[in-house]
Amino acid sequence: MVRVGAHLTHGLTFAGATALFALGGLWLDRRVGTEPVFVIVGALVGATAGFLSMYWRLVIEPRKRAGGEREERRERRERGGEPRGEGR
Repeated sequence: MVRVGAHLTHGLTFAGATALFALGGLWLDRRVGTEPVFVIVGALVGATAGFLSMYWRLVIEPRKRAGGEREERRERRERGGEPRGEGR
């Protein structure tokens, strides 16, 4: 159930960013008078922001956590606290 909530959060973040930037583009288009231009640009910027947020949370953060755990195991081995094959 926890994983469902996490993935739902990623999807809502992506959709929300896309919608928010598209609505901002619609407002700007109505103000300037260039009807479809800023809506399209806003939707693309929002989708890009949503994708980058998802990528960061699903790829970069787990790598950093795994890298930190590897570093801690290496330091313990150097101090003599953990045998080499353990922890994998």
